Amino acid sequence: MTSVGAGAGAAAAAGTRPAPAPPGRAARALVPAALLLLAFAFQGSRPLADPDEGRYAEAARGMLAARDPLLPRLDGRPHLTKPPGTYLAVAAGLGTLGINPWGARAAGACAFLAWLLAARALGRTLAGGDARRGTGPRSRSGPRCCRSSAARS
Repeated sequence: MTSVGAGAGAAAAAGTRPAPAPPGRAARALVPAALLLLAFAFQGSRPLADPDEGRYAEAARGMLAARDPLLPRLDGRPHLTKPPGTYLAVAAGLGTLGINPWGARAAGACAFLAWLLAARALGRTLAGGDARRGTGPRSRSGPRCCRSSAARS
C-alpha cells in the first residue's frame, strides 16, 4: 500500500474524512458563467407583459425620443410612477440593445446579477475567511453563541 492509501485508511479508521481539495479555476469560473446565463438567458424570449412592463418601457422610450434623461414621458406627458433612475436604466438598455424586450429588460437583469453577486459576497463575509475551503472561524463550529465551552477555547 502506498503512503497516500495509508493516510486515507488511517483517516477512515479514525472516523474522520480527509479535507476535500479546493475547487480549481475552471470550477470557480462556472459560478459567474451560470449566474450570467441565469440572469440574461430568457430576457427576450417573450413579449413585454401588459400593462406594467410595456408602460414602463414606453415611458423610457419616450425619454430617448425627447432626449430628456430626467423626465420620463408617456404619450408626451410626464410619467412619474417610478423613480427617474429606473426609467433612465431602462432607457440605457433600450439605447444600447435596441427597442425590443431585450433592451427593456437589460436593467432588471443587471440588477438581478448585482444582487446575486452581493449575496455571494455577504455569504463569504458571514462565513469568515474563505467559505469554499471551510477555513473561516464559523466553518466547523457554528456561531459563537452556539459552541460548547470546550470549542470556545
